[in-house]
Amino acid sequence: MKRETRLFDELDRFAGGGEITHALGLSFGYDGDLANERLWKPLVEKYGLRHPLVIADGVVDAGTALGVHVLRARRPSGVFHSKLFLAVRDGAVFAAIGSANLTRGGLGANLELLTPLVFAPDAERSPPRSVLEEILAFVRRVAGNLHVAEDSIERVLDVVDQATLVLDDLPAPRRGLDLRFFHSYEVPIWEQLRDLHGDDPVQHLLVVSPFLEADKPEAEGADSLLRHALGEGLPWAPRAKTPRLSLCTDAIDPNKPMPLPRLALEELAAAVEIRAQALSAEPRRLHGKLVAIFGKKRTTVLWGSPNFTPSALLRAARDRGNAECALALSMPASSADTADVLEEFDLGDLFHVYRGPLPLALIPAPPPPLIFDVGEALYDPKTRVLVVCGEAWSPSVDRIRVLAVEQQGTQVLFEGALLGAGKYAFEIQGPLLEEEDPETGRRRLRTLALRLEALDSGGAVLDAREVRPNVRFEDALALRENLLIETEAIAADALLMPTATPEQRATAIDAQIEAWKAARQGEQKGPTLHQASLDTFFRNVRLGLDKQENGLVGRRCSRFALRRWSGDLRRSLTSACAGSIDGLRCAYLVARVAEHVARVLDMVPPCHEDPAPAYAAMEAEKLAAALESVSLAGGVQQELLDEVRVARDSAAALLRRIAAGEQVAPPKGNDAERPKRRARRST
Repeated sequence: MKRETRLFDELDRFAGGGEITHALGLSFGYDGDLANERLWKPLVEKYGLRHPLVIADGVVDAGTALGVHVLRARRPSGVFHSKLFLAVRDGAVFAAIGSANLTRGGLGANLELLTPLVFAPDAERSPPRSVLEEILAFVRRVAGNLHVAEDSIERVLDVVDQATLVLDDLPAPRRGLDLRFFHSYEVPIWEQLRDLHGDDPVQHLLVVSPFLEADKPEAEGADSLLRHALGEGLPWAPRAKTPRLSLCTDAIDPNKPMPLPRLALEELAAAVEIRAQALSAEPRRLHGKLVAIFGKKRTTVLWGSPNFTPSALLRAARDRGNAECALALSMPASSADTADVLEEFDLGDLFHVYRGPLPLALIPAPPPPLIFDVGEALYDPKTRVLVVCGEAWSPSVDRIRVLAVEQQGTQVLFEGALLGAGKYAFEIQGPLLEEEDPETGRRRLRTLALRLEALDSGGAVLDAREVRPNVRFEDALALRENLLIETEAIAADALLMPTATPEQRATAIDAQIEAWKAARQGEQKGPTLHQASLDTFFRNVRLGLDKQENGLVGRRCSRFALRRWSGDLRRSLTSACAGSIDGLRCAYLVARVAEHVARVLDMVPPCHEDPAPAYAAMEAEKLAAALESVSLAGGVQQELLDEVRVARDSAAALLRRIAAGEQVAPPKGNDAERPKRRARRST
C-alpha cells in the first residue's frame, strides 16, 4: 500500500499531547497480551485512558492484563466479525474502520486496509457527522446484543455517550464526499451497497478478499455471491467488457487445495479474472477486503470487515449472517476509474493475473452447533461477588458449573440450574478467588482462568469454555501488576485530584508498589494510609480543584468537560469513602469539593443559552451520591464536622435539584467558605 497506517500511530496523532478518556475495540479474535503491549498499556500510561474495553468473537485470548475489560459477543449463527476502534478525547472522536483485528496479524503481521477518521468541530476536513451517528448507533446495537453484566453494558454505552457529546457539537452537514457507514444487523451490506450505487450501469467489478464462498453454495445456505454479483445483483451495462470481475485473493498453488469457489469460477469462466497475491512483492498475509463497482457515471467502493462471502454480504445478521461493518464511498466515475483504484491501493503490483489451473476446492467442514457460551465472568473486589453471564442455545443444558483453574487442579466455585435454553446470569457470593501477593502483601487474584461447563441432567459435560475473569475497576492503574489496589492507587497524593500527567500517575503507583515490596522485605517502614503530609495533601486538593475549574473555564463549561469533571470528582470522593484517608483529610476534601461544586454550578448558565443539557451531562445525581458517601468522623472537632455536613448537604441538595430538571442558582453566601477556613485552623 502507498501509505502504511498503524493504529497506535494514528491514535498518537489524534491525542495531540492530550488525554484519551475512552476507548473501545471491536474485533474478531483477540490477542490480549500483544494488544496490551502494543496498544492498551501505552494508551493508559501515556494518554491517561482509564477503562480499556474490547468486544470480540472468535478465538479470544483475554491475556494476563486485568486492566483491560474483555467482553465476548458469540452468536449461535454467523459470527461477530466487525472491526472498529473508537476513542474519545476532549472535543473529538476517533474511529478506525477496516479489516484489522486486535491480533498479531491485525496489529502488523497482515496486509490490512484501515481508515482512521477524526470527528471534531474545528477539524478542517471532518467526515460527515452522519457517519459518526451511524457508528454510535451500531455500537449501541452491539451493546444491546451482549450477554454480559449490566455494569459492563453501561461501560460500553458510556463510550457512546461521551462520543455523542462531541457529535452534538459537530457542524451541520455540508456537501462533500458521499461517505457512509454500513452494518449488517438489519439489512444485508450488499443491498445497502447496491442502493448507494443506484441504477448506473456497471461496467466492471473489482474484489479484494482473502476468503471466498464455499465451493458448494448450499454449504452456506445461500446463493453464490459470485453468481449473484455477476447476474441480477448489479445493474450491468449490456455491453460491459469481459472480464467483468477482477478477483484479487491469496497466492495460489495449483497443487494445494484452497477454499476457492471452483464450481462457480468454472461456470463463469471468462467473466472472472483471477489475480493472485504476488508474495515476492508482498509477503505479508492478505487480510484486507474491498469491493469496487465501476459504473458509467459513478464509482462506488466498499471496504471494512466483510469478506466476499454470502454470510458477510448477502445476509443480514438477523437472518443467520455475520455481524459486519464497513465504509462505503460513492463518487463520480471521472474521480476514480479502475486504473485509479488499482494504482491507489497498489493492486497492480500486489496481485498478478493467474492463468494456471484451479486448485482442488477445500471445503471446510461445517462447525458443530453451539451449545452454550460465556459473555463474561465479572469479579468485584469491593463486594467480593463474581457474576457469570452468557447464553445456552441447546435445550439439553441443565445447569452450569464454574470452576477455578489453578496449578494444583480445579476447584468448584458454583453449580447452578438453568430454566432451559436462553440467557443466564449467576451471582456467586464470596468465591475463593483472592490471595495475598507474597511480594507486596496486597490482594491479588489466585487464578486468571475460570472453566465453565455446560452439564446435562445426568451431570455429563456437554461443552466447556475457559475464560479469564474481568475485574470491576474505575482506573486501569488500580490493577497495576494485577494487584487489586484500587483504593491505594487512587488515594496516592499525585492521584487524589487529577493534577498529575498520566506518566506521573503511573510512576506514583509504581513507587508505591516498590515501597510495599521493600516494607515486605523489612528494608523500610511500610507506607502510611496516605503518603502525603497534611500540608501537601491540602495543596494537592486545592491545586487539583483549581486546575479543574480553569479547565472548565477554558472549555466554556462544555458538556464533555462537565462530564469528565464530574467523573474525576466522583473518583476522588470514592477514594475517600473507601477509607484511604483519615478523618481530617476527608473533612477538608468534602469542604473544598462542596465549595468547588457551588462555584462550578454558578459558571454553567453564562456559558449556555439553555443550561439544561450541560447540567444533564454532569450526572448531578451520581455526584451528589458520591459527595454524601464520604464518612465524616474521627479525629476532627465536632463543630467543624457540623459545618462541613451543612456545606455538603447544601451542595448535594443543589445537585439533586439540578438532576430533577430544576433551573436553580447556587447560593452566593459564605456557608461553603467557612469549613475551608476552619479546616485550615484545625491543622
